[in-house]
Amino acid sequence: MIRENAKKASEKGVNYFAIVDYLQIVSLARTKARVTDRRLEIEAITRELKLLTNELNIPIILFSQLNRELEKRVDRKPQLADLRESGSIEQDSNIVSFLYLEDQVQERSKIRNINLLFRKNRSGELAEIPLIFDTQQMKFMPLDSPK
Repeated sequence: MIRENAKKASEKGVNYFAIVDYLQIVSLARTKARVTDRRLEIEAITRELKLLTNELNIPIILFSQLNRELEKRVDRKPQLADLRESGSIEQDSNIVSFLYLEDQVQERSKIRNINLLFRKNRSGELAEIPLIFDTQQMKFMPLDSPK
């Protein structure tokens, strides 16, 4: 479905992107590829998404779950190794970034200071960008912008 929609949009000169909301619930069970090892299945999924983004020349934003290892560390800033089934996600991605709430006290606040952490960037620099997240408007803003 992504392929057909992206091709139609491209023919009309429309910019298009795709979002996979949660990698860990994607499954190949309904396709020809029957994989019993979940790690191999994730590898097949990320490989296909990489091929699709190159074929259609569109960005694909993929959301993934983190493993629990970072909860055991003193510094809880997410790293590439914290991605669940991380090997192929790291390998196939052009950019890997995380949202990180540094002050856990703000977890229930309406306005939160959140950092956007770039841990992999094939075409640019690694960075940490401070943002403000307004939970009522579901809106991210640069930290230095007016609320």
